[in-house]
Amino acid sequence: MDDFDVAVIGTGLAESVAAAGLARAGKRVLHVDPAPRYGGSWSTLSVREAHEVIASGSHAEVGGLSHFSVDGAGNARTTDLAAVRVDPAVCGPAALQCAGEALRVLEQAGGPGTHLEWRPVRACLVFDHSDASLRKVPAARADIFSDGSLPPVTKRRLMRVLQALPVDLCRRAARGQPGALAVDALSRIKQEGFAASQPMVAAARGPEGTLPTPGRVVSEGEALPAALRTWLRETHGLDAGLADLLVHAVAGCDGSTDEAAVMEREEGISNMAMHLSALGTYAPSPFLMAVHGASELCQAFCRVAAVAGATYMLGQPIEGVRMSPGPDGHLNFAGLDLGPGGPAGPTAASVTARFLVAAPSFLRAHGLLLLDGAEAGRDFRPVHAAARAVYVLDGPLCGGDLPGVVALVIPPNDLNPDMPARCVYGVQVDATTQLCPEGHYIVSLSSRVDAECSTADTRAHMRAALDALMNSRAPLNAVPTEEERGPNDVGNVSRGTRPPTVLWSTFSILPLEGDDVIGGPAIERNALPAGVVALGRSPSIGIGSSVEDAVVRGRACVAAICGPDAAFFPDPAT
Repeated sequence: MDDFDVAVIGTGLAESVAAAGLARAGKRVLHVDPAPRYGGSWSTLSVREAHEVIASGSHAEVGGLSHFSVDGAGNARTTDLAAVRVDPAVCGPAALQCAGEALRVLEQAGGPGTHLEWRPVRACLVFDHSDASLRKVPAARADIFSDGSLPPVTKRRLMRVLQALPVDLCRRAARGQPGALAVDALSRIKQEGFAASQPMVAAARGPEGTLPTPGRVVSEGEALPAALRTWLRETHGLDAGLADLLVHAVAGCDGSTDEAAVMEREEGISNMAMHLSALGTYAPSPFLMAVHGASELCQAFCRVAAVAGATYMLGQPIEGVRMSPGPDGHLNFAGLDLGPGGPAGPTAASVTARFLVAAPSFLRAHGLLLLDGAEAGRDFRPVHAAARAVYVLDGPLCGGDLPGVVALVIPPNDLNPDMPARCVYGVQVDATTQLCPEGHYIVSLSSRVDAECSTADTRAHMRAALDALMNSRAPLNAVPTEEERGPNDVGNVSRGTRPPTVLWSTFSILPLEGDDVIGGPAIERNALPAGVVALGRSPSIGIGSSVEDAVVRGRACVAAICGPDAAFFPDPAT
């Protein structure tokens, strides 16, 4: 077989981005996946395929799931559910950020519409634990002023926060080189001294137990709170509910209340400004959903790689990894031994390549992690996991008041007293995404959990989140008028009636940080043979953050092979 510059194992999103970036950089890329479908943990499965995975016990092959189960098997054979497709193993909601890296690089590769079909997310909604209602995250100044639940003084404080964010810096960063957007935005905020020098209204502390009252200007050189939530509460006088809305839904902190309390101000300001800079670019909200599911994101980048000359082998067994001794005594990657029965042909075959890109789990299975001493004795069991629950409903959330594609955020709360309180992120999609038939909706929820939590407690935690959403009240400014309701909304549950019924569901647990420790800075570069690049799994579960994190990891892989100064997704014409 032909020689290659790089062999990429797996077709998850980070691997697919890396393959596309390397192919567009002029590398000869072989992209191999032993699985019969694209995506790895980003695989989109039909109901039938999900049941086949359960029956065969092959859930570990779907991106390394440690647990996978389904409920509603009796409904699985109905005609309607036969058309349902779900993403059971993605860490977080597989939305695209309108000002994010994924769309940026697809634009550089010919435009998002060339390789991917998408639908706009109508709104981003946050569950308010105080009154079991959903709050719409403001997408424009008009959303703030039209919100009847906010008193005038709170509206002014919220407007002051949004006006203080350096949105123009993020828009300038967006015009820079693809692959550096978030880094550029944060670095420019620091370089231009925004967080320390901009005239901000600080909060004069009120009497004990009352909200602070904004009213004075921060003096030059005065230290501001280091934590984002403290900055929002004390410097700008926002109440706890609004501060949580901004921290979790806009700044993207996916952890517990304690973790949210220590999110750095500069990082949070950068994330919030990025969020605002995305409004109105492709949709009213900052998010888009790919039609046909998360695996379509992977295939979009695979198509980019194929156009640039990459070779693909899906369903190709890998029998071994070949190494050769280098002049310095270290092992060098030399190639792959491919098994029979795949695209390589009926007999075994070998390929040569200079570089190997693979997940740490693959490298560990093939003995390519060269650990010794204390590192060899370390415990690499995951610390955290992503809990993922996907529910197929016979109508939209909020008793029919909330049709369409919407993003969902549930801030940390004791939904299940047996579980640490952490944020739950989700998305509701409808038939316009081609994932379910007319009149059906899919709600996908994700939460970062401690790995030692029991499966039963984790499942109960996710179901409690769904129940909270199904019994909540939709915000009036998120309920579409009759004129706004599209043709897909006609057959939905009538507005203001019963909560929808769960027809079928999946529940899965995906270990997060075990692979990341092995593939990350905790292990020195010499833990890997020369020519081997470990591509760790994303620990992010926020809306769109797992997509962005995968692109960042793919970009880092390209830099490791092509050099730190190499352009990411350069225009072939240049």
